[in-house]
Parts: sequence; C-alpha cells; structure tokens
Amino acid sequence: MRAVACSRLLRARKSEVYAAAMSLRAISTGDAPRNRYDLSHLSDGEVLAGTRRAVGASNQLFADLLAHLAEVETRGIHRAKACSSL
Repeated sequence: MRAVACSRLLRARKSEVYAAAMSLRAISTGDAPRNRYDLSHLSDGEVLAGTRRAVGASNQLFADLLAHLAEVETRGIHRAKACSSL
C-alpha cells in the first residue's frame, strides 16, 4: 500500500514539474508576445548556437540528476519513502 502511495506522489510531482516546464510561456518582445518555442525569427547561426547551448545545459542537468540519484541510492532514501526501487 505504501509503495502505491509513493508512486502516486512521485507521479503527481512529475506532472506538476512537467506541466510547468512544457507550458507555452510567452516572451515579451516589444508589442507582440512570442511563444518561447517559436524560433522562426532566429538566423541559422543563432539556431545552431542555441542548440549547442541547450545540449550543454542538458548534459549538465543530466549529470546533476545522476549524481542526485546515486546519492539517493547510496543513502537508501527511496526505501525510507516506501519505494522499493528508483
């Protein structure tokens, strides 16, 4: 029963985070708001540079996530929260 509660709790947190991250927030640019995922106004060079920055940021974030998950596993925190595995 506790494992089910843990699973529901983690799923709820993921949903909140996912919804916040994936919402189409407008970026104010002068008079007209623009969708942050609309890159049509960028030059080819700007798109490539942005892609490199995003990949670097993604790699750093992934490394941070792995370090945290390793620490959760090392400490056994997931077991204390009634989750049998990560």
